[in-house]
Amino acid sequence: MLKKISFGFSATLVSSLLVPALVLAVSCSPPSLIPPNNTCDISEAVTVTATVPASGVTFSGFAPPASVVTIKENDLVVGTAVTNSNGEFSKTVTSNPGVHNFTIYATDNAGLSTPEISISNISVIAHTNTPVTSIPLPPTITVSADAVTNGQAVSLSGQGPPGSYINLFLNSTKIYTSLISASGTWSYSTSSDYKLGTNSAYATLTRLSVEESTPSKVVTFQVVECDLSDPACAPPTQTPKEAEGRKGFDINFGFGVELSRRLTFILLTTIFTSSLVVVLLLFFFWKRRRKKKTEVLEELKVKVEKDVDQDKPKERIEKDFSEAEKEIE
Repeated sequence: MLKKISFGFSATLVSSLLVPALVLAVSCSPPSLIPPNNTCDISEAVTVTATVPASGVTFSGFAPPASVVTIKENDLVVGTAVTNSNGEFSKTVTSNPGVHNFTIYATDNAGLSTPEISISNISVIAHTNTPVTSIPLPPTITVSADAVTNGQAVSLSGQGPPGSYINLFLNSTKIYTSLISASGTWSYSTSSDYKLGTNSAYATLTRLSVEESTPSKVVTFQVVECDLSDPACAPPTQTPKEAEGRKGFDINFGFGVELSRRLTFILLTTIFTSSLVVVLLLFFFWKRRRKKKTEVLEELKVKVEKDVDQDKPKERIEKDFSEAEKEIE
């Protein structure tokens, strides 16, 4: 016979635990009903066991299929998860009450990693799970070659969650958008979108009802005008003497004049030496002229003093001055 009973008990609760009201069903054996409410006479102690919910955060989102998602706090790994075939993941990490800052990234099954993205100011409440949902981790990316010849094809590829769109940027310009395959891969090949010199590429992810992801890692590659290993691009054949004279790099002065480093050094040295000689000669002549002028002035001074002492006429003195000026010139 099952009867509803009422009972009382006391318990010590930790961290303000709220326990739902309990309704117990017991069997009276043998039946022993006590009027007037026909309740069972129970003398055994009743033990109530309650589970306290943990404080934590549940992260969920999208990444390449079969990739490992790593969650970190203060540079320490606090949780990992593996995405399913659709690129979905979910991981709950335990945290103390308060405000937390996390970072999260994924490593695909080819070993390529996404950049770490920040998930900041997550408020954790005691004995409550805080969900952080629809995290769009950026795609992974790699380049087929570090350097290519101008006109040669270069391939950019990587992984992302199926059902998402990949947006590929080359030198900050979007050049490609496509749906990621069911296996989570994407690829794009080009022989003309790049430029001579250094090129950089990155990708982002867009998904229905989810904001665009942060950029992927940046990959770079070089584009050169001509591949010297190609006979068609080899320089003209030179004699040993010409090769000796053209060691090092060439310097182009314009006007069709191109000199080797050795000849350029000789030319510049000659110009510098010649200029120095000219400067020294000018200084020598200036010094000599100044000395002569000083000597003439001294002689003139002595002559004037002598003329004055001898009471020579003014015309004679002026004549001496005129002769002195001619010598100075």
